[in-house]
Amino acid sequence: MPERDRTADVAAVRGGIEASNRGDLDAVLELFDPEIEFHIAPGLGNAGTYRGHAGYREGFEGWADAWDDFTIEILDVQAVGDRHIAVDARQSARGHGSGVEVEMRLGYMFELRDSKVVRLHILHDRDSALAAAEAGERATG
Repeated sequence: MPERDRTADVAAVRGGIEASNRGDLDAVLELFDPEIEFHIAPGLGNAGTYRGHAGYREGFEGWADAWDDFTIEILDVQAVGDRHIAVDARQSARGHGSGVEVEMRLGYMFELRDSKVVRLHILHDRDSALAAAEAGERATG
């Protein structure tokens, strides 16, 4: 069975990150399934698992509220199997109030079903995101 074309999924993920950079939370949530699982790995700010649109708002806004000029730069995007996408990203921001500039590399793992993101995991690095995507493919494949 031939692999399906993932171009639309990759474009949706890129569009969601661009919307996040613009601060357009409504556009981001349009891409998400209403029951999305949003996970931030232990050791990262606001670590935990959040569910649904309200959970995403809680997890993401808790992280983003600490920063000014918060941006995500996509360094690489890789489609994995039929449902997963791994993203290597650089996040940069300036501390709200402190003005301290910070930058960190992170990995994002997206799982899509019917053109909606059903799982988004923010992980410590690209390799962790890729491993999570591969494990997710094996579990759903």
